[in-house]
Amino acid sequence: MILWTIQTLDAHRELQVRGSLRGNSESIDPVFREPYEWMIEQLTRRIGPPDLAGAWPVWAWKQYHGQTKPRPNLRSKGLLPKGSTGVRIELDVPDEKVLLFDFLLWHFILNDRYLSTSNDGETFDHRLIRIGQSFCHTKPLTDPDLLRKVTDSWERVFDLGWNEKDITGPLENRGIQATLWRIDSSMVRTVTEFTAN
Repeated sequence: MILWTIQTLDAHRELQVRGSLRGNSESIDPVFREPYEWMIEQLTRRIGPPDLAGAWPVWAWKQYHGQTKPRPNLRSKGLLPKGSTGVRIELDVPDEKVLLFDFLLWHFILNDRYLSTSNDGETFDHRLIRIGQSFCHTKPLTDPDLLRKVTDSWERVFDLGWNEKDITGPLENRGIQATLWRIDSSMVRTVTEFTAN
């Protein structure tokens, strides 16, 4: 599977020197630590455990702007801090080492939101109101059934065939991200240096 990852020059040097690159928990905003830990659990469950205890995954793209523009556009904002130099690394990774997910839907998890279907979103909101809770003000939800319903709904992020017209849109137009436990130098196809906008 062809993927692209955006990395700092230091990360690229580490890949060159060590022959492999793993994720770094220090680069994760503490506000989002729990969602990233949830993703680690999913990667462990779906791909298998890392070969190094306590490892954090590496993030990559399968489709940055849909199927017609899969590579991250190096003129895009937000790839790295403005003015910093980084690299876009093209990879060829065995399919069984990659967990794909919908980039837009990942934001439901980052924001601790229920990923509803068109049939149950309103029902879920009414249930919250009946027990005096709100997604905006009650974090985490205190009702264990509702909390489980929220975390169960997050499974949809991995179902790339799931198409909820008001949320996802067609697969060929979506951003698809990937996580994997590590990048080996043998996976690298090309490296393109850039300065972040």
